[in-house]
Amino acid sequence: MDIKTIRKLNVRLLEREIGSLTALARKVDTSQSYLSQCVGNSAVRSIGDEMARRLEHAMGKPYGWLDEPHTDESDMMLARLIYDRLLTIPPSKLRAIAEILDIKLDEGMAWNVKDANQPQSKGRVITLEDDGNQKKRQRGQ
Repeated sequence: MDIKTIRKLNVRLLEREIGSLTALARKVDTSQSYLSQCVGNSAVRSIGDEMARRLEHAMGKPYGWLDEPHTDESDMMLARLIYDRLLTIPPSKLRAIAEILDIKLDEGMAWNVKDANQPQSKGRVITLEDDGNQKKRQRGQ
């Protein structure tokens, strides 16, 4: 894993620790927009050395903390397996998964999730039908 990816993952850990990217940005005296450009889904910037040190200092982490992986290796392996499986899923199911995860795609993306910008009603149920590759589980036994 390269340093840009490690820093991006670690900033996401700091975001979870403090509660939001906005709170993290305030803590390091930068804008939420700047951090989003560094760690968002469509990141156009990377976390430079100066910002890495500012983040570490503001969050009470030791020097160089942002440059070392802090994600459990089993979590990384699970994420890779999920990613590999997602690559084989038909587009209609991918769209449903994106909707479940509340992922909204930018206009420049190849496909759109219908109604992604519409307010979601509570209690809405989205189901993914069995594609025939998995044995059906019996309920109640």
